[in-house]
Amino acid sequence: MWSFRKEIHKISNITIIPNPPCDLGMDVAFLVDYTGSMGPVIEEVKSSIANIANTIELQSNPNSYRLSLVISDEIYKGDSVTYNTSSGYTSLPAIQKNVVTSGPSTNQYNTAMELFGVLDNEISFTAALNTINTGGFPLGSGAGGPEPLDIALDLVLNSNFVNSFRINVAKYILIFTDNLPGGNDDNFSAADQVKINLLTQNCIDNFVKVVVLGQGASHAVWQGIATATGGSWNLTYDGTVISTQIVAGCEDLDPPIASAGPDQSISSATTSITLDGSNSFDLDGTVVSYLWEQISGATVTINNINSAVTSVTGLQGGDYVFRLTVTDNDGLTDTDFIAISVNQPPIADANIDQNITTLTTTLDGSNSTDSDGSIVSYTWTLISGSGATITTPNNATTTVTGLVLGNTYEFQLTVTDNDGDSDTDTVIINVIDTSAFIAAKLFPGEPCNSNSNSPSIVIVQSANLQNGDVIFDSNTGLAWNGGGVNHLFVEQPTSTQKTVDISTTGVASNVVTCP
Repeated sequence: MWSFRKEIHKISNITIIPNPPCDLGMDVAFLVDYTGSMGPVIEEVKSSIANIANTIELQSNPNSYRLSLVISDEIYKGDSVTYNTSSGYTSLPAIQKNVVTSGPSTNQYNTAMELFGVLDNEISFTAALNTINTGGFPLGSGAGGPEPLDIALDLVLNSNFVNSFRINVAKYILIFTDNLPGGNDDNFSAADQVKINLLTQNCIDNFVKVVVLGQGASHAVWQGIATATGGSWNLTYDGTVISTQIVAGCEDLDPPIASAGPDQSISSATTSITLDGSNSFDLDGTVVSYLWEQISGATVTINNINSAVTSVTGLQGGDYVFRLTVTDNDGLTDTDFIAISVNQPPIADANIDQNITTLTTTLDGSNSTDSDGSIVSYTWTLISGSGATITTPNNATTTVTGLVLGNTYEFQLTVTDNDGDSDTDTVIINVIDTSAFIAAKLFPGEPCNSNSNSPSIVIVQSANLQNGDVIFDSNTGLAWNGGGVNHLFVEQPTSTQKTVDISTTGVASNVVTCP
């Protein structure tokens, strides 16, 4: 069982104290990634922020909440920000514009569009929000890498960039981004992680909860600060979900805990498993819904996606990940993941069949393989044939003795891998009895009777040779059969000689002469 929510960065001496109830007051700062990569979603971000601001206004008592808004941009040195001469930017006081020029190749622009000032400032906040991504304040350009939202976070926490947070109210910072934090060098490094750890502790010390929204939340660094401060993260910009979480957070509601069960490793013979999320729980309420989803692996069937306990069918060799999402009676959610590994069985290879004239041979299974592990045992057994002895039946390669001329043997190889799965393969051994063939001797280039009309005809001088007989070549150990694919023997009508036609193989290279 593993969960991003549970695998957070370890910050020493953390004590998370619940926020006061929302109706006693709220300070909420919105930090928005204003670089060019946010272009496709910036309007969705604005809509989400407006939804959240409206929820805060409805939840709070009169004269109790404050909202602030900061946009964060980055450009290459020598360039100008896209909004440098725009009225929405030039009309702002210089104190609301922070420009960092200490980076090696980029400058960072953080602009406070709305400050923590008057109480219940939803109207002025909304006006500032509606200014961005318009002709009066066009979207920034960015520099293509991690974004300077960590600088914006530091400014809001430690520099009173939007005025300071109040003490006895619920405090939130909402970060909307599609990337990692990048400091002043457009790059996320170990030093940036140290900085984020310090900012995390700053948030905890001041009871500020961090919520991260967008694709940037897929990164552990953002997940870590959100989880450690008692906030949350979401890969979408869904304001409805975040509004619910904010209200739950400042009322000190506990989200449910999803438990998808321990990871499993199963045999290839198993094609179905049970997913059990019944150990999920909610400390201050009840779990009211379950949702199972397949995240990776070959397509399988989850038979009841909304049941705490369900089955999965259609498994085959490979790795799978499933996600469980549980929702409690307060509308809060949690997720957990379970990994299923289905072993891929080994492949036994007993090698090619053999035609031999000796009474011993070698069996070789060393070409057997296992794609996701190792072969731990080999077993050779005699399936058919008599008189044979397998010298070392538990070795990949072994000799066989005691073979009998004229007999055919079948041996089976069984291989077992480190997960206990096995596979078999067989090999046929034909032991040829040369005494059953007509004795013949090759004399290359020395025909005893050639036919000018059929230069590929080989004449065999033997009164005992019958059409279709097998001829054994004592020089090469090869047996030629009249009915075989490679050679077609046809008797020629002569009174004293038998001929062999091997024209299907091309011009004959040897002439067979019987003694």
